[in-house]
Amino acid sequence: MSVSAANARLGTATPAEPRLEHAIDLFQAGRVSQGKAAEIAGLPRRHFSEILAARGSR
Repeated sequence: MSVSAANARLGTATPAEPRLEHAIDLFQAGRVSQGKAAEIAGLPRRHFSEILAARGSR
C-alpha cells in the first residue's frame, strides 16, 4: 500500500495537501491566478481546475 493510500485510509494529510489547501485559499481570495495557484499546489493547471470543480468552486 502506498503512503498516500495509507494516509487516505487513516484520514491523515499528506505533505502535498496543506500546499493544495493554501493554494485554493489564495485563489478563492483573489490573491493569485488559477495558474499560479496550481503551481503553488504542485499540480498541472487542469488537475487543479478539476479539484476546484469537484469542490464546487471555480
